[in-house]
Amino acid sequence: MVFKNEIFIGCTFLKAYQSDTSVFFWGLNQANQVFYSTCPKNEITKPSSWRYPLPILTGVDLISPYVNKENQGNTFFAVGGDLLHKMYQSPSTSIWTSQQVTLPPPKTTTPANSFSSYTTRIQIVDENKLPKVNFELKISAETRGTFIINNLYYVLGTNPIPINTDAHGSLTIIESIGNINGTKLTVTDGVTTVKIDPMKKPLNKVASLNTPEKIKAATITKPDGSTSKLVSGDIPKSDLELAAQTNQTLGNAYTEVAKKTPKPMEMAVYLPHPTVQLESIGDKIAADFGDLEKWLEHAVDFAVKFVKDAASGFLSFVVEIGDKTFHALLDCAEKIASAAKWVFNAIKTAIKDVLKFLEFLFEWQDIIRTKKVMKNLFQIFLQHEVDQIEVFKKEMNAEFAKAISAINKWADIPDNWDGLGKAANQTPASRSDSSSGKDSTTTYLSHHFQNNAKNTSHKKPQDPVNAPSDPMEVLFDAIKKEGQIFDQVIDELEKLSSDFKDLDLGSFLKKLVAILADGVLESVENVLDALLDLLYLLAKASVKALEAPIHIPVISDILEDIGIPEFSIVDIVTLIAAVPVTIGYKIANNETPFPKSEHTNYLIQVKDFKTLQNDLNGGSTNQTLFTNTMALSEKSSSGVVPERYKEALYVMGHTGGAFLIFVSTIVTGFEAMEETGQNPIALPSAAVNFAAMGMVGGVNLLIPKDPLKQPELVWISRGTLVTVILCKILFSGPVQAKFGKATGIMKNLKMKDGRAVGAIINCILIIPALTCSIYHFYELGKEGKSAVEPDHDDAIIDETSNITSYIQRIAYCVAVNNKNPEVKGVSVGVMSVASLITCGLQFAEIAVNASGSNSN
Repeated sequence: MVFKNEIFIGCTFLKAYQSDTSVFFWGLNQANQVFYSTCPKNEITKPSSWRYPLPILTGVDLISPYVNKENQGNTFFAVGGDLLHKMYQSPSTSIWTSQQVTLPPPKTTTPANSFSSYTTRIQIVDENKLPKVNFELKISAETRGTFIINNLYYVLGTNPIPINTDAHGSLTIIESIGNINGTKLTVTDGVTTVKIDPMKKPLNKVASLNTPEKIKAATITKPDGSTSKLVSGDIPKSDLELAAQTNQTLGNAYTEVAKKTPKPMEMAVYLPHPTVQLESIGDKIAADFGDLEKWLEHAVDFAVKFVKDAASGFLSFVVEIGDKTFHALLDCAEKIASAAKWVFNAIKTAIKDVLKFLEFLFEWQDIIRTKKVMKNLFQIFLQHEVDQIEVFKKEMNAEFAKAISAINKWADIPDNWDGLGKAANQTPASRSDSSSGKDSTTTYLSHHFQNNAKNTSHKKPQDPVNAPSDPMEVLFDAIKKEGQIFDQVIDELEKLSSDFKDLDLGSFLKKLVAILADGVLESVENVLDALLDLLYLLAKASVKALEAPIHIPVISDILEDIGIPEFSIVDIVTLIAAVPVTIGYKIANNETPFPKSEHTNYLIQVKDFKTLQNDLNGGSTNQTLFTNTMALSEKSSSGVVPERYKEALYVMGHTGGAFLIFVSTIVTGFEAMEETGQNPIALPSAAVNFAAMGMVGGVNLLIPKDPLKQPELVWISRGTLVTVILCKILFSGPVQAKFGKATGIMKNLKMKDGRAVGAIINCILIIPALTCSIYHFYELGKEGKSAVEPDHDDAIIDETSNITSYIQRIAYCVAVNNKNPEVKGVSVGVMSVASLITCGLQFAEIAVNASGSNSN
């Protein structure tokens, strides 16, 4: 058999290997074809025992074969031209997997490789719906395969290996594919076992193309929104009928193979020429399906048919090439999924087009519209707040004094918070579910962002933002003057933050009231005053710098594919948030949040925050918007923006904000573990945080739900919010290094580190923000049963999320101001939990609002 086979003609390479049970040999012939054969060790003299050698790969110059000792998997490396491939054959399915071996990119701006994949996201939560971080799972695969799991390379086989979840309590498993077949996985935590079959849904979609009309109607949607037909319009109807019938046959076979119950032969389907017949396999040459399929990839003239084998009950893959006929049983799901490729090949449709048809349809144009609305809302809100800095500064002293006077009279703040209802006796985490709305589609961009943000670079040098020394010195002096008080408050808040997970809201508020007693708020006044002076000088330049074009590996390539060749950090964070906003809204409402319409165009183009607020509230508003006259003089006609868009904005702000908080868990965790603030992940980390604050803060002003009413504290709340956002922007940019000059002003401050100074200032700003939150809870508690639902419940949840966000900021401050790796690690852990609870509470607001809308 061996010497008579024409594949050996001009053989230039031959290598053999003997295992305990089998003999293998590999060859490379003058046609540059790789082939192999194998047989049982004790049957090498029987020609019929040798596997029929077929060309596995062509265009090859050199090979280096071996047998994997773990599972007897046939493997070889092959060089052809300037490409290096690793070929591996599964012993259980016989299917070959081709892996191109690549070198690390020479620079971070090198274009990324694009490939189709099966992506699976596994989320693990505890009984309180909190993610189980760094939790061990054991994963195995039915066939050996390579995967990227949480951005690390793994080889999975039948023996389970332990893999820990990330800071989100999740695993993202990516398997590169070149066909419909993938790898079945088993995941267990020792108690519960989950089976994952990534092929089931795609093959069901293929099987649904079971009429010529459905095949002709199938379309591929491109990222730019344009479409093309999956199958050419010149295919004869008879061929389409046969393909449709075969699709259904494969779908049925996929279902049957799981049952492992052989049935009598039913029919045969011949491609490309229509025939339906009963027949047996007969004396055709038996071949491994994987070998046969690899040969067909390079063959020219052949015909394929699917025959039901009476003996086994499985479909048989029958191929006629020249005067030879080969057959291979489709006795497993992987073979059936892979065989579907040849149905489409017969109607002149490439597998790459089939995969595009089967891919999740992101409908990027809908997502991009959401992103444009989101970005515009953030920008006009931020611009409005920047424009108010001078007003805040002018009115600071008088209003702050009134606020302090009001706070000093809060002796009637209750010892218990029963007026808040059941929320007072619940932990913040009890209303939170940070896993809501997370899957491999909604996290598509964020997954690549968090794994590549550390390699962010600007496309051109940035203009310097010079920080004047005098206002900075005034700020340092103000902090130093009250440094002892600030140190004490930060220490007490740090201690409280370690217990916040287990405290109910009422108990937590009691402890916070005690910390803020004795005129702590007064110590912040001079710091805020000095900060506003500095922000007035630097804010506009710092905000402008956010629009500078940047490059992020993988993300840049994805955005270019969808028609966004150049983008800023604001573009990317709003697009990251727009993906889950759009997908989630469509699932809940069966429509996109912002369709093509004049109202959507208005939301994208409106350039004034006050005008938008008026238009959303019918020309009037109860919310204070600070202007140079401290009043709203501009009016607009009622009904400019319909209620449906108002609801979409509300969902967008809270879902988008929640999702960016979720992303910050990993990105900011990485950033906090860096030694200094001069690191490449500083800007991406700051961006997801200030964008989240801007989205939630902006929507809360536009569409208030039972907001804070005490006038002076409303003013402090607004002033603190804008200061926090602008400081976050300021301390993430080139100005950060200038703040490293601050030394000896507080014991909690790390020496000569601008990031540490920024974190301390962020903590100081928690004091007025926390004061406003507590007073708002006090107001909500007094409303009690007279409150309007669901706005009252919404307000309690939102204010609780503010409290947990303060915990996150405190933990970050401790992490970046401490050199001890163990302390940093613990603080980052607290920060991550607080962020995830905050994220879940924002999602809870959407659920409460939706239930209220439905009841109305």
